[in-house]
Amino acid sequence: AMLRGFQDLVAGSMQDFGWAQQASAMAGGKGNDAATAPFPVVWKAYCSKNPRLRDPRALGAMARRGVPEDMRAEVWRHCLAINAALPVVAPSILPPEATELAAVEDVALSAGLADLIEADVARTFPSNEVFRKLGGPASLRRVLRYLAATDTELGYCQSLNFLAAVLLLVIREEQAVASALERLLVRLGTRGWYTDGMQQLRADTVVLEGLIRERLPGMYDTFQTHSFDLLFVSSKWFLCLFVTVLEGESLCRVWDVILSDGIEAIFRVAFALLARLSEAVEACRSLDDLVILFQADRYEGPAEDLIRSAYSPNLVGTLSRSALAQRRQEAARQVSSGDLRAELRNTHLWRGGVRPASIRAR
Repeated sequence: AMLRGFQDLVAGSMQDFGWAQQASAMAGGKGNDAATAPFPVVWKAYCSKNPRLRDPRALGAMARRGVPEDMRAEVWRHCLAINAALPVVAPSILPPEATELAAVEDVALSAGLADLIEADVARTFPSNEVFRKLGGPASLRRVLRYLAATDTELGYCQSLNFLAAVLLLVIREEQAVASALERLLVRLGTRGWYTDGMQQLRADTVVLEGLIRERLPGMYDTFQTHSFDLLFVSSKWFLCLFVTVLEGESLCRVWDVILSDGIEAIFRVAFALLARLSEAVEACRSLDDLVILFQADRYEGPAEDLIRSAYSPNLVGTLSRSALAQRRQEAARQVSSGDLRAELRNTHLWRGGVRPASIRAR
């Protein structure tokens, strides 16, 4: 019943969105022939336009239509403003050769950081034969060590290994991937997910929870009843951009829209993934039931259904970039204020200035 409901919603959204027509019109196409033109034709029309005259919505509309596998590296490079002079398709991941990455393996990292990177390299796509045949683990190690050595504010945080690995599988050039990963976090405004006590991750969880409260009240009430912390889900999905719940073409299609539409796409996809579980969530009778449900969850439906659902006005509704930015800012202030109050309470407690009972009362 839950699957049928999700499929009915997707069928309805297909009537609301003319993906090919929308993308073609925004890219500069005209007429019915242009509306059904293959992606390479629409992409060429988009790229040929003066960047100042391009419709800012065109890239996202094309990505939602679906990026062909053999063009994905080119499109991702464009989205992240990565120099496309290097080959975009290669039989194996291009080695760093004389680049800065070549020397980074000799850079001394702290023992704990080096060990963490090494452990995560071994845990990254261990059963993915393509990744291993392309020399992915060695390339991933170099990229992660390079970032840890050169971006000391970011350093290394678990989940960055999955972001780098997905980029390596598509872009296949180490120096470009190192740049792409840094630009990805800036473009999405998510560096704070991996730094500063993960304040921005916690704030964005507040934003997602607000969307659930407004649009999936039954699910929200269930979470409240069982004291379920949505951070349990958001941390798994957000930090690695859905690698833990999607795979293959579904993961790549979601990354297509994330790279083109930015942070808005992350919230839309997360909401769509949650919505498909609404009946299962409301059937849970305990906190353990909810934990087990989300631990085992993997999306196995068609990629097209997930994308259409994420952008369906019947499900997510209106979620403008300006409104989302305002929600994120307000949530960040809320989390920061909460952290400050907690720090002050702890300081008073340790100094003996406030009795523990009065601290709890606050």
